[in-house]
Formats: sequence, structure tokens, C-alpha cells
Amino acid sequence: MKEVSSRTIESETIVQNERLICGSDEERFLHQGLETRLIIPIRSAGVEPPLFLVYQPFGGPFSPEALAEHLDRKIPVYAVLPWTGNDPPSRTIEGTAARMVRAIRNTQSKGPYRIAGWSFGGLIAFEIALQLIGEDAQVEFVGLFDTENDLSPEEKQLASRSGLRENNSAGQHTVYGTRSFPRTLHLFRSKEAAETNPCHGWTDVVPKEKLMVIELEGERHSIFEVPHITALADTVSDLLNEHKGECDGPAEPSYNPLVLLGGSKSKYSGPPMFCVPGAGNNVTCYFELAISLDGSGPVYGLQPRGLDGCFVPHYSVAAAAKHYCDVINAAYPQGPLRLLGHSHGGWIVSEMALLLQRSGRAVESLTIVDSNVPDGAHREISTIGMIEKFIEILESQTTHSLGIRRCDLNALNGSEIRELLHQRMVDAGLLTQQTDPEILAGPIWVFSASMRAQYSPEETYKGSVQLVFVDDPKLDEQANRDSQRKKLRGWKRWMPHTSLLLCSGNHMTVLRRPHIARLADWMKKEFRKERTS
Repeated sequence: MKEVSSRTIESETIVQNERLICGSDEERFLHQGLETRLIIPIRSAGVEPPLFLVYQPFGGPFSPEALAEHLDRKIPVYAVLPWTGNDPPSRTIEGTAARMVRAIRNTQSKGPYRIAGWSFGGLIAFEIALQLIGEDAQVEFVGLFDTENDLSPEEKQLASRSGLRENNSAGQHTVYGTRSFPRTLHLFRSKEAAETNPCHGWTDVVPKEKLMVIELEGERHSIFEVPHITALADTVSDLLNEHKGECDGPAEPSYNPLVLLGGSKSKYSGPPMFCVPGAGNNVTCYFELAISLDGSGPVYGLQPRGLDGCFVPHYSVAAAAKHYCDVINAAYPQGPLRLLGHSHGGWIVSEMALLLQRSGRAVESLTIVDSNVPDGAHREISTIGMIEKFIEILESQTTHSLGIRRCDLNALNGSEIRELLHQRMVDAGLLTQQTDPEILAGPIWVFSASMRAQYSPEETYKGSVQLVFVDDPKLDEQANRDSQRKKLRGWKRWMPHTSLLLCSGNHMTVLRRPHIARLADWMKKEFRKERTS
């Protein structure tokens, strides 16, 4: 990967920028993968952690190369492209950021990470930082240069033309209004911008004590011109030096997922069982299972991070699995364990079992309830599409539709969507009228992060596995059997010692009475076998 020359990059679009600094199409695309092509080394030498500067996808005055010329020479600098000329752009901000996160981590495998961007590029930089934190990586610096927590009318038109579909018909962002950011956010604003919107809307996302606003001389476009760019670079360099080493330790140090649901630590009971809920769900979904398994050993739930709307959810299966294993090993440093996961939680317990296998820890029982086969695919789903899937999951728990259509969602912003959804859940008996609609913000965020997660095991699991499937009510009997056989074959690729248990209910009600009885009876029988063998 060659470095950029010293000349300033000036162009109208990101595609033109990329062609100028990467060389010919043949050089770019025959020898480099997409994730490599997204990273442009401006200055790879230096003793400090690198700074990744995110391009504004729709052109403008911001040139990472020009800014790099004035930054402290000890700091390596890389430009990050949202997409390349021969590759289709992602349809969502999350998808765009996910590509860039993979590219950044291919360049710098471990943190601390430093990210910055201008305008819409700053919005992507913010999402990159969130996803890195969601992977339990250390994020040391996030800089936004005149970035609004929304798109300008011109950017909305450009985003729509490029294929991005993040905004609803009302022109309002539904992406970041519910996101809590646990690091200091550095907002660099021009004096021109300060007069109209001092905090650029970021106080809706970041507590005032975590929002550091730096006012710059010049106007929105001239801050990247001499002499203002020199002052900007000096300020960025000083801040990078000032915050160096501040993010040592876990991304969310006070988060503890372990919740005792039933049973107790007793020498007469069996090994502890740890249960991971599906996307957006919480550990209360396992209460009836814990009651049914009374006397078989303690049953714990592992509460997904971010359901409270404050902590950043886990954006990767590997990060969640590692964190859960660390917590389990601290609570139960020795002895065999039992694992159970439902839906997305099935992927997480699969990865946990592999981590425990590598460490030599015995997994007595691994149960995966109605989980899709992990295939490593990236699922790019729009914000409205994600809400629709969330509604579909909710409707599977009740006897009637919530009556929310896409056209209803398109006319609303994020908080209005939660208000509508809350009222329909109250009408369906899923929530009480006394609850606040904002309690849905965390579950929707966790659901979205989980649904977009990629996962493919890196090795084969050698232990025995019980797969639990239920029929899909949308399919007839023969289609269900065909689908289940296909999923069983897919799982056996990673877990060859897998058997199948068919249960009643649907994807969500399988964990509730009366359907939970079949799974609980089978587990108690298997646990008795283990104790007598």
C-alpha cells in the first residue's frame, strides 16, 4: 500500500479523490481486497497511535492530506474511504461504518483508536467509534469538524442519490438520537457555525460534560485553508497528546451481565447454567425455564449490554462472548458449565463454548434454541427496516398485529416511532401505560447491533450440541422439515456432534409455558444422565 504524495487533494467527489491517490483501477482492484482499498496511508511512520481521517463522501473542502501536513510528525495519519469507485456504496450509515471498522482494524489490530471527520464524514466517524466501543476496543479520540447531528438538505439529496437510505420521508434522522456515547466527543466548530447552532445537536446524544467544543477561526469551508488549518492541526495534535492513554481498561468497565434467575450454589446441585437472550431481549425470557429446572443447579442469565440505553451494546459476537466468559470465570473459576442461547444468543454461546474449549474448560451441555446458521454474512438493514423486524418479533409474542405499517414509520422521527410503538404495545398488553416510551430506546439499539453482527466460527466445536427448532408458522409442514434439515446440516459444519429436538410454539413463545415444558423435561433428563455417568 503506497503512501499519498505531498500534493493537496482537490476534487468534487470521493471517487475522484480515490482515483487520484490510489493509482490505476488495475493496481487497486486486482491486488487488494475491499477492506484494504478503503485505507489510504498518508503518513505511516510515527511512534504514536495513528489518526484515521474519514472522507466526506460527497466532496467538499476537507482534505486529510492537507491536514496531515500540519499535524505532529509523530502521529501516523490514514485516510478512510466510505466506498470505492468500483464497489457499490453501503445503503446505511451503520453499514458504511462497519466496512470502515474492518478496514481500520486490518490496519491497526488493537487500540487505542483515534477517529475524526468533517461534516457527513464526521457522522460516519461517530458511528465508527460506537462500533469500536461495541467491540470492546479502546477509543481514545473522536473529532468532529463542523459536523451536525443530522444531515443538511444538500447532504440528504446526495445521500439519497448515492444509495444511502438513512432518512425517512420527513427528513429526520432516526439513527443517532438514542445513542449514548461514553467517551469525550471533540466538536470543532467554525465561528460561522457557532452563531446558528452552538453544539450542532450533539447535546441530544452526549452529556454536556463529555462534549468538548473547540471554536475555530474562519468559516465552515475556510477552516481547512491556510492559516486556519495550521491552528486546527496544532489543536488536534495537542488534544491527541493530552488524551494519550486515557482509555486503558474495558470499554464499559461498570457493566456486569450476570443475573441469578433460579437455583443456588450447592454441592448437591449440578453445574451452573448460563443463558444468553436473543437480539433485543432480556434475561427475564428465561424465568420460566429456570423455574422448570429447579433443583438441577443454578441458572444465570447474561443480560445484554445496552438495554438500559446508556451502555454501548456489543456490536460483535466475539466481544460479547469474551466478556461473558471473563465474567463466568471470575464467578466460577473451576468445574463444568452449561450454556444455552436463544436466537442471536445461540451464536454467542457457540463462540463462548469455543473460547472455553480453547482454555480447557469443560462444557457439560450446550443448547442452541432456534438460531440461524452462522454464515459470516453482513446484513445491511435500514433503520426503518430494523424497526419493522423489531415489530415482527413483538407480534410473535401476542395474538394480533400491532397495526404499524411502513408508511406510518416513514412519517415519524425516532422518538415519535418509540411513542407509537409504546402505545401499540400497551394496547397489546406487552407494556403497562405507566412505562415511559423511552424504555424502548435501549432494546431497539441492542436489537439493531445484534441483527447487523457478522459471525462465523473460526474452528470446529468438539463437544455435543443440542439444537432446538420450532416450526415457522408461515411455512407448511414439508417446508418446515426441509428448512430444519438444511439448518441442521449447516450447524453440523461447525458442530458435528449435533442432535435435534423439535419443540412447539414459535420463535419467541418456545421459552414460555406450555411450550417450555418439552425443552425443560429433556434437559432434566440429560442432566440426570450426566450426574450418574
